[in-house]
Amino acid sequence: MKTTSLRLLPLAALVLALSACGDRSGPDPAATPPVDDALPAPAASTTPDAAAGEQPAAGATSTWTCADVTVSVAYDPVADTYTLNHPGGTLTLQHQISGSGARYADDAGNEFWDSGDEAQLTLAGEPQRNCVKR
Repeated sequence: MKTTSLRLLPLAALVLALSACGDRSGPDPAATPPVDDALPAPAASTTPDAAAGEQPAAGATSTWTCADVTVSVAYDPVADTYTLNHPGGTLTLQHQISGSGARYADDAGNEFWDSGDEAQLTLAGEPQRNCVKR
């Protein structure tokens, strides 16, 4: 009988050690915080951040100085187009895939590509102009 008790002693020590690792009171530092502790959602912005991929608000118009040309740009969310008014007339530019910013162009070679408060304007047959938002 003494031999059986000695054989069970390591097993009892293991069970005792594992039970000490069990239920701990207090928060788990690796746990996700509850929703009440989470940061609030950012406030809605009135200006689009094209660098982040945001589109302007419906009907939003912005004015840009592009070297020697001033243009106004209006966004149409239904058609996903920019209407660009410049000294030579009005252009409707379709949304194009871009790596960053918002790029709008047509088949004639006109392009307006904005990212934040900077943009590039290319009017067909003319050199590209750097633009800043006014």
